[in-house]
Amino acid sequence: MNSTFILRKNNSAKLLFFTLLICISCGYYYDSIVKEPLLKNEIKKNATIHSFKWKNRLLININQNNLNISDYKSEEFINYDLILIDVLNDDVFINDLKFKREIFFKNSHLKNYDFNNSNIILIGKDGKIKKKYSHSNFEINNVLNAIDAMPMRIYEKNNE
Repeated sequence: MNSTFILRKNNSAKLLFFTLLICISCGYYYDSIVKEPLLKNEIKKNATIHSFKWKNRLLININQNNLNISDYKSEEFINYDLILIDVLNDDVFINDLKFKREIFFKNSHLKNYDFNNSNIILIGKDGKIKKKYSHSNFEINNVLNAIDAMPMRIYEKNNE
């Protein structure tokens, strides 16, 4: 009976050790990734959605001409590493640059049903969808609050 208890105790210690090792490795891996966000003027004509992975968060505005974000300064978007992308039909617009939608989103996690006519999609730095919003009840504060709740943003704030 005692040997069974010792064996279980040792396995728990090993499990705890490997869990800590994985957490430390993930933190080291995140620190080693080039994470400097792309600024608006650094976006190139051959950019794809993968150009922003681990660098920027993306706010994708689908089939809506104007997203009402005029209240917010570009500095605020820079602080959140947030870039606004407009998708109109088959084209993608970032600032004054125009991309073909099928090329820009090629091999991404986004599916066709993510691009319905009433969505604004928040993409995290990992390239995955974090939240979807409707055009009718969209407020930028909700986006910024969602970003502030993300583990990577909390990590960024603690290391500033």
